[in-house]
Amino acid sequence: MKVKDSVKLSVNSILHRRLRAWLTLLGIIIGVAAVVSIVSIGNGAQASVNERLSGFGADIITMTTGFNRAGSFGGAARGEIDIPSLGGGGGGQCGGVRTTSSNTKTPVLTSQDVAIISGNPDVLAVNQIVSGRSSLVFGSQTINTSIQGINPNTWIKTTNITLASGRLLGASDSRSAVIGYNLANTSFKTPITLGRKIDINGVAFTIVGTLQKSGSGFGGGGSDSTVYVTYTAAWDVVDVNRNNYSSIQIKVKDASLATIDVNVLTQSLLLSRKVTGGRQDFTLTSTEAIQQQIQSVTQTLTLFLGAIAAVSLLVGAVGIANSMFTSVLEKTREIGFWINWRDNWSNYCFHFN
Repeated sequence: MKVKDSVKLSVNSILHRRLRAWLTLLGIIIGVAAVVSIVSIGNGAQASVNERLSGFGADIITMTTGFNRAGSFGGAARGEIDIPSLGGGGGGQCGGVRTTSSNTKTPVLTSQDVAIISGNPDVLAVNQIVSGRSSLVFGSQTINTSIQGINPNTWIKTTNITLASGRLLGASDSRSAVIGYNLANTSFKTPITLGRKIDINGVAFTIVGTLQKSGSGFGGGGSDSTVYVTYTAAWDVVDVNRNNYSSIQIKVKDASLATIDVNVLTQSLLLSRKVTGGRQDFTLTSTEAIQQQIQSVTQTLTLFLGAIAAVSLLVGAVGIANSMFTSVLEKTREIGFWINWRDNWSNYCFHFN
């Protein structure tokens, strides 16, 4: 049969069996659309995460207290914390924190750590962070919000922020604050504008700047519901001991050497803090390492969603094939019936004659 005849036969079959044709086409369209949409959603999520992380900067290293053996993002809540023994023999394990029978020491970040980090020739800037939550009063309203104390001299170098109005904090701004978009515009009945006073845990601050909306997630320059003050002022309003820090942000010269810088800084800090590798009480994490781990998770999620879509497509294909095969069998029976009737009629006519 010629191609032209095959096309005519196919079109004729579709026109005479419209319901079956449309159901078959609908199954194919839905199956292909499901695969494309699910894979696109997975790739879109991965691209969004990469964009947010790239905005944060691959040349940033963060130091936190507590050592994470699993090697994830760091922090005391994510892994076991090894506390250096001050004396005595073995100890017990309680709540993920190793203790000794003679004494217990909670790891902290101090100015000595800042000095050791700043002395590394690959480090361009160090931002000491003092963070916590506290009550904020504006007008007649009171809310509980995040407070972050920063180093005004290096803050802009180690984070991705954009001013909406006003200015950033300076070294002399002991009672000044910069607030996020939500606090300035939506958290209170009256917007907080430049020059207005807010009360944080009984201490008055003057608003000198507001930030543009950044959204949640990595690389957004912080939460839109955060108040930024100098770290010296933060000691007065959050539950962090004076001369201690919640975390330390480190900006290095070359992002491609961030992993090497992490190893070098780790060795220097181990010597400074007088702990061994087995009792390390801090974690240094580069943004690049976080990005690689999240990319691995999103890639796995994309493959998983693609596998589900592929199974759905296979089920749809089997259903379509079954419908088509049934149609062919029906036509085969009809053809066989008419051939047998023709042969029987011919034999009858031949004997009759």
